[in-house]
Amino acid sequence: MRFSLNPFSSPKTIPYDLQGFGPDKQIFYNPPRQEVAVLENGYKEAGQHTVVWNTEGLASGIYLYKLRAGNGGKVKKLVIN
Repeated sequence: MRFSLNPFSSPKTIPYDLQGFGPDKQIFYNPPRQEVAVLENGYKEAGQHTVVWNTEGLASGIYLYKLRAGNGGKVKKLVIN
């Protein structure tokens, strides 16, 4: 599984690859680690995908997002200015 991010665009677009068919879920957290959004909660085929998060109305700061895809997952930072 591979993740990348373009931190300079709004809405935020996050591309990722799935190695095989499986569950796909993205969870975004604010600085106090409260869940602020869940995107793409379902199943997807293998291949390249993107998730788009509309960050309008959110305070500037560092957010965390957890991308769960297949049997793996990663937590990364996202800066909103």
